[in-house]
Amino acid sequence: MTELEKKNLIYTQEGAVFFRSSLAGGDKDRVIIKRGGDYTYFFSDILYHLNKLQRADKLIHIWGADHHGTIARLKSAGQLLGHKLENIQIVLVQIVNLLTKDGQAERFSKRAGNTIELEEALEHLDLNQLKFFLLEKDPNQPISINVQLLKENQEKTRLYYIQYAYARCHQIFQKAQEKGITKISSSIDLLKEQSEREIFNLLVRFSFVLENIIEESKPHHLINYLYELARA
Repeated sequence: MTELEKKNLIYTQEGAVFFRSSLAGGDKDRVIIKRGGDYTYFFSDILYHLNKLQRADKLIHIWGADHHGTIARLKSAGQLLGHKLENIQIVLVQIVNLLTKDGQAERFSKRAGNTIELEEALEHLDLNQLKFFLLEKDPNQPISINVQLLKENQEKTRLYYIQYAYARCHQIFQKAQEKGITKISSSIDLLKEQSEREIFNLLVRFSFVLENIIEESKPHHLINYLYELARA
């Protein structure tokens, strides 16, 4: 509160405390402390981000898409408090559905009391599967996981191809170690087959894929790349 008062970012009106959101282009000033003394969610968000920004150069939040209306006001608050807009990044993700075998999905809701927590989801999927399916799509796309079909068709999933390629690579390094091969040539002239050169070109792209992931905060690019590499 002291910092907000020093910057003249708050004022009292009719017993409530308002934050001057309009100074940063907001449609109106926002209540942060109600007449009865209770804090609003907006004020809690401001305090949370102030605390975090004192210990980090940049914040990346993962929010549900239903919170999209909060982004502008939160960023404007950060800007008024002296922080750069680009240092508060918010990635919106869509809902995750667990489907029945016939593809039906029930709409989850906290109010209806039928949401599934992560611990319960792990009763249907192992940890690697769950991590993979949460990462393989653009955050803007809804994720639907058919657990039953997944169990019946494990060898048709992209996760299977990537894990299989990893196992094969591990075997190659293991055989090389057994034969005493410790040095790998950097000469591209040793790549005679077209398929070998295609794999090489894919490997060269790896650093650019990582840069893209960091810039956009979208790890699904890595899944797409690894799957393409595994199928090469």
